[in-house]
Amino acid sequence: MRRLTEIGILWCLIGINYSHLYSIENLPVYALASLGICIFLEIMIMTGSRSVWQVVTLLLYLGLGIRDNQFWIFMPLIIYSGFSSLGMSSLILSILQLLTGEWMSVLFSVLAAYLSYQSTQFKHYTRQNMALSDELKEHMISLQKYNDRLLENEYKNKEIARLEERNNIARQLHDYLGHTISSSILQIEALKLTEQDEGKKERLGLLQDTLSKGMTDIRKQLHGMYDTSFSLQRELDELSASTPKIQMDIKYQIKSNLSFERKRDIYNIIREALTNTLKHSDADCFHIFLKEQGHNQVLLIYDNGSQEVKTINRNMGLTGMEEIARKYGGKINYYFKKGFHIHIVLHGAEGEEHADS
Repeated sequence: MRRLTEIGILWCLIGINYSHLYSIENLPVYALASLGICIFLEIMIMTGSRSVWQVVTLLLYLGLGIRDNQFWIFMPLIIYSGFSSLGMSSLILSILQLLTGEWMSVLFSVLAAYLSYQSTQFKHYTRQNMALSDELKEHMISLQKYNDRLLENEYKNKEIARLEERNNIARQLHDYLGHTISSSILQIEALKLTEQDEGKKERLGLLQDTLSKGMTDIRKQLHGMYDTSFSLQRELDELSASTPKIQMDIKYQIKSNLSFERKRDIYNIIREALTNTLKHSDADCFHIFLKEQGHNQVLLIYDNGSQEVKTINRNMGLTGMEEIARKYGGKINYYFKKGFHIHIVLHGAEGEEHADS
């Protein structure tokens, strides 16, 4: 827009100068022809045409000026467009203008070259600023991602600390409280053997049954606390962090409160598959996709190894995976297709609640 504005200003000034030198009747012919050639040069510059075509256009206009001196009056327009690509060499045309004795046209040519130079510099600085702005935006995006990772790691660390503390409490309660109640039950049993009064024996038996029932309830609650203290997602993240030789892509989409045993079995499957990939494959990327379908868990594991396994050895942990799948009434399928794939479906259990974890 700036260059078009400057071309318009030059065109008007040159037109005024022309009207003082020649008949105004011929002004539209020379003005429109010169403006058309100027716009043509601008289009070639914008489209990145080779300089040779611009030189040819300038020479053609020079030929017009030699045949008709009135074209020299509008030479500043041509110099304006030619200067942005040809630089100082375009001022040779203004030197030729001196032969015509049109000093005002020479001044307009110098003004045109100056304006074109300033416009080119402005465009250059604008591009630099845009590039710098894009670079700053990329840095801001990178910083935002880094900040998000820090917040996520902070949340994970807090969650890990909370689960570990919960696990410690459950273990301590199990050890101390369980030992105390078990000792009490044994002591009551000893008292029953020495007690002669049948009424007291009956009451001791009721007390023993109450303690035994309480012990069973406490063990269930502590077992539940221990189950929830094992975070499958956290364990997978730690497994990824401890395996820097291969890039792990983990997509975890489980919201159910799975039992400790089920989470441990899923973790063992993934760890065994990763071990096989590290030992027998040239893969550099290991993908884990774990999601829910109703009450079932779907596990897809695959790598990007290029070495096709012609004979799949079921001793490579696959037998253990099949046993786990059968344990939950599920299915397993494995094959090679641009990497080794393992697909497992584990059927859900009625005792496992579905709730956000």
